[in-house]
Amino acid sequence: MYCFIEYLYNICLCYLLINVRKHFYQLYLVRCKDTNYYYYKKTVNVI
Repeated sequence: MYCFIEYLYNICLCYLLINVRKHFYQLYLVRCKDTNYYYYKKTVNVI
């Protein structure tokens, strides 16, 4: 699953794409600009 963080008019948008295949996941904590909210960003490494 991918989580893309984009900044648009100071709004944090998180887009999730689900992939059924097996992948390695790395979890990153991403802080949105001008907010106190935190989002988890997952990057996928294909086996």
